[in-house]
Amino acid sequence: MFTNIAWSNYLFYLFILLFLYYLVVWITFYSPDLKHRLTIIKRRSAHHFESSSIGSHEPRSYDNHSNNVSNSLEDERTTSNEHPLVVDRLLERVHEVILLAGKRNFPKEELIMALRLIVEEYPSLKNSQFHALINRSIEQESAKPGAIPLEAADIDQLWLEVG
Repeated sequence: MFTNIAWSNYLFYLFILLFLYYLVVWITFYSPDLKHRLTIIKRRSAHHFESSSIGSHEPRSYDNHSNNVSNSLEDERTTSNEHPLVVDRLLERVHEVILLAGKRNFPKEELIMALRLIVEEYPSLKNSQFHALINRSIEQESAKPGAIPLEAADIDQLWLEVG
């Protein structure tokens, strides 16, 4: 029975099976990260299409470590149609910071300072219609298990120094 199978066929099918096995393992363990990256790519392409149809051909930076000055200038130039995208970016960053602070047991003051630095990059949202939504989202994120709880006064304090 084993003499009828050539080594080349055996190795070929063995590599195919190993590839499929590792593909399933990779999808199983990294699917949340993959979904997150795909949503970011979709948002970038949708926003790029939207901005190019408006006439602006400047690429927008979505890097979390980009220059704060350029982010605030871009956010001040946003129109009311772009506010939901800006709010999504802000809430995404807030979510990441609150999760990280909860995992690493940051003091409450450091979490507030980190959130204040993020909120300062979006001055156009301070007096917008999304202000209450952002505050509720921050409050809900901080109320989740494993997160550092923030009170309404702490969340209001985030917006004090925003331009």
